[in-house]
Amino acid sequence: MAEKILSNKPIAVLIDAENAQLSALPDVLKKCEEFGSIALRRAYGDFSWENLKDWQESMSRLAIQPVQQFRIINGKSLSDSALIVDAMDLLHSGRYGAFCIVSSDSDFTRLAIRIREDGLSVYGFGGDKAHGAFVSACSQFFDTKKLSARAGPRAAKEVPPSARIEPPKEILDRLAQVIEAAGGKKERVLLTVVGQRRKKEFPEFNPKHYHYATLGKFLSAFPRRFELSAPDGKSHVKLL
Repeated sequence: MAEKILSNKPIAVLIDAENAQLSALPDVLKKCEEFGSIALRRAYGDFSWENLKDWQESMSRLAIQPVQQFRIINGKSLSDSALIVDAMDLLHSGRYGAFCIVSSDSDFTRLAIRIREDGLSVYGFGGDKAHGAFVSACSQFFDTKKLSARAGPRAAKEVPPSARIEPPKEILDRLAQVIEAAGGKKERVLLTVVGQRRKKEFPEFNPKHYHYATLGKFLSAFPRRFELSAPDGKSHVKLL
């Protein structure tokens, strides 16, 4: 049985659209309603970006208010900062009894701690790979994959090349920067190392947005830019 909030005050749901699973939102909101009446639903991101184009219809249908944040600094989104600033304003208003933060990003760890310092509950919703610090900072954390009644262990489903989405050049350029920073400009570097840097430096990218099951499969689709190999049984990548 889910923990109920002790306050009669409504709750606020804040969604990091660039680090959340769109298909999970109906189940997330349903779970949030177990903690009280939802008075505010906001999603933060650059909705002019190709990766978030599918959000517009869903936000309208689910009564979620979009908070547009253009990528004005070297292509980097300011949505995390906007969410944190709004959360603090809402906290200080005294109108809300609990917060639901939909993200797997560890950048919200301090925000969750700060809200709880005021005696309010923070419910986190994200993937099973969410950073442990953020998970621990929340009153409760829910794996969005397990919320759906249809959830279950499923293998990543491949789609035919014709169904895949061509990424804009800026996506490939950003990934090349990540690989170069990992040491992959002059020599091969472990794909797992690149993947870890990608999550930190380019968290808004997800190969599944383009219908690729993994980062490796995505990179291998562009052999003129990225060279993948497995000399010792482990996947490596190098810039070309």
